[in-house]
Amino acid sequence: STTERKKRIINEIGLIHWKSGNLEKAKNYFSELLNDDGSYRLYTAKALHNLGEIEYELGNSIEAIRLIESSIELKNEIEEVDKRSLFISYKALGDFLFQTGYFKEAKKAYAYAEPLVSSVQNEAFSYELFRSLSQLNYELGNQIEARNYSSAYTNSVDGYLEMQQKIQETDKQYNIDLITKRYMDEVAKQERIASILFYSKLISGTLLALLLFSVGYNWYQKVRMRRSIVRELVDLKIID
Repeated sequence: STTERKKRIINEIGLIHWKSGNLEKAKNYFSELLNDDGSYRLYTAKALHNLGEIEYELGNSIEAIRLIESSIELKNEIEEVDKRSLFISYKALGDFLFQTGYFKEAKKAYAYAEPLVSSVQNEAFSYELFRSLSQLNYELGNQIEARNYSSAYTNSVDGYLEMQQKIQETDKQYNIDLITKRYMDEVAKQERIASILFYSKLISGTLLALLLFSVGYNWYQKVRMRRSIVRELVDLKIID
């Protein structure tokens, strides 16, 4: 709808100003989304969260915590709310509480975030939750829990890096396969051309000249394709 499109645009403009460091302008745009009639509460919830993040950047931790809590409350009222969005808000609340010394309250917020981590498990920032929980439990004197979360963080990061490496290797192999297939197709095409030329001119009395031309032309095309492959492999940093 037109209204939803307008709210999305306002939110995106606010995000641009925020990421550009224009915090006051960002606040103005996000504040426009707070006056909602109830039909588009998700944008209101997002605006509350973003305003909370900005207030924390400005050093207003108590106001930041209040805004994040309001965002979470509203998100929980929305049916089929985006779990990723809810995770981000719970984690932010836990971070703000932890960093301002409210350790027990932070642990409660993290406890709500932890079951939602699987909804963002392929995004590296989600694993920061385990590191925060490790640090928090050290502060609370829970040494065993702290070590367990530290291990969870390390294992998650290692798994993520391994997955990224596999993705890169798959992409690289895909590119190699494409280049190789193109080379083989081109070689086959040149061999077909040479064969056709050979047999079509077989009775012309110029068989020797044609044969030499066909062999030479075919060899030239193969060398040309090999050089092309080498250039592409160098561009892909597969070979030096």
